[in-house]
Amino acid sequence: MNQLTAEILSRILSIVFILFAIYIFYVITKKMAVKKAENAKDAYICPKCSSLRLSLHDKLPPATRFIGAVPAHNFECADCGYEGLVPKIDKDKINDFRKNLKK
Repeated sequence: MNQLTAEILSRILSIVFILFAIYIFYVITKKMAVKKAENAKDAYICPKCSSLRLSLHDKLPPATRFIGAVPAHNFECADCGYEGLVPKIDKDKINDFRKNLKK
């Protein structure tokens, strides 16, 4: 019985260690992605409301994306709900884009 509990404890500790390692990897990867996004010179912007809160929104099956049937990605705006293609502009020119959009 003592050997069995030691083996179970060893397996539980192994699982906990693996989960901890996965969590650390996730945190580091997320921080690197945020840093990369902050250092990027370009940004995607919604052509309808000029929001930067966009997410990729592909309604196509994965197989069609792999064969190159779609030339560009569809985006969805979190603020106005726009779905479609969006321009990628310089971060320095975002205010100019927003001023021209209001005209």
